[in-house]
Amino acid sequence: MKARYLYSLSDSSIDVRGGNKAKNLRYLMKHKYPVPKEFVLVYDALEQYENDPEAVLMHVRKELIENLHPELSYAARSSASL
Repeated sequence: MKARYLYSLSDSSIDVRGGNKAKNLRYLMKHKYPVPKEFVLVYDALEQYENDPEAVLMHVRKELIENLHPELSYAARSSASL
């Protein structure tokens, strides 16, 4: 299993694995447009989810707990077609 699925949008290592949306948001950040702090779930999560869904969900849940603060509200947006 992958060590990490959730990356901060400011992390330059997600450029390829984060997809076009992450690439475009990083472009806006680079050109000083205001972009809220965001996290990107990389495509590796989907590929591994197909083989072991429960393990991936538990791993993502753990990463969310480590990165999000329960006293704050968050908006979620998905570009996935489910």
